[in-house]
Amino acid sequence: MRNENAADIYAEEQMPQEIREKIAALESVGQAALIPKAQHELKSSIECALDTGKISAGTCAYLKAHYLHEAFLPAQITQRQIILFHGSRDAIGWPSLSKCREANDFGKCFYCTEDMELAKEWSCQRGESGVVSGYTLKTDGLNIVNLNSEQYHTLNWIGTLLQHRRPNNLDDDSDYAREYLIQNFAVDLSRADVVVGYRADDSYFQYATDFLQNRISLDKLSEAMHLGKLGEQVAIKSERAFERLTFKRAYQTAQKYIRLYMERDVRARDDYRRSLRGQIRVPNKLTIERIIQEGIRNDDEILLRPLYRGRAGESWQHV
Repeated sequence: MRNENAADIYAEEQMPQEIREKIAALESVGQAALIPKAQHELKSSIECALDTGKISAGTCAYLKAHYLHEAFLPAQITQRQIILFHGSRDAIGWPSLSKCREANDFGKCFYCTEDMELAKEWSCQRGESGVVSGYTLKTDGLNIVNLNSEQYHTLNWIGTLLQHRRPNNLDDDSDYAREYLIQNFAVDLSRADVVVGYRADDSYFQYATDFLQNRISLDKLSEAMHLGKLGEQVAIKSERAFERLTFKRAYQTAQKYIRLYMERDVRARDDYRRSLRGQIRVPNKLTIERIIQEGIRNDDEILLRPLYRGRAGESWQHV
């Protein structure tokens, strides 16, 4: 270890400014495809500096071994991280999995969002000003299940949701429908470190309940999600993911977000009610009753993927 530290110091002291700039450019590369070009430019600078006597052969060898090998990846790529926000009544600071509740959208998780404004609204859902806690999450090496990616559809979302949340006062038919959706469409999250998917506020959970009780069709459920501008949440699910989560600071929520949260909820409910007029009587709609009667499963061609597409969040394009 002592020799390695000496090599680092020696190389650092001998490096001309041009090499420093090329190293900085290489270490800031954000796409793997751009690495060879940045390495080639650094190699030219290293060899030029060696030829003109600005660095020693030892420093040259060190730099080439450290930066020019085929497996080199900048920290930008190997240690990917995103910024997350959690809205609640009080500041959370350092969360733990043991304190998370089981009966939430994707089970026992710490629920965040990449949208700070949305987190501010969520912090006020009890009708009083709350707090937003900010975090960074290193995502490299984590198993991330993105329910908004193209491999999943609305029934995957609702099946997963119903696996962890049970609507009140279900009759026998609705209870059977819930079990059918869970068995055929719920996504296995047992190995997930992080889950990305839409958040079911009370108003949105009512949409899912109405679908379960055969009051709305699947396309109407998807449309309702779109009308309500359902918020995307990032759920920290495993101990490994919690270890990658770093608390940064907490922000007090302004009073105006109480009103904004209530307005969003009222607007979603009004849009939903207007969209329902007469829709269930349209023939050939894909209702839960039809899904069960025809034995439709997750890979059935009738399920157009995706039935609802939200924003393509840049942070999750690698998922």
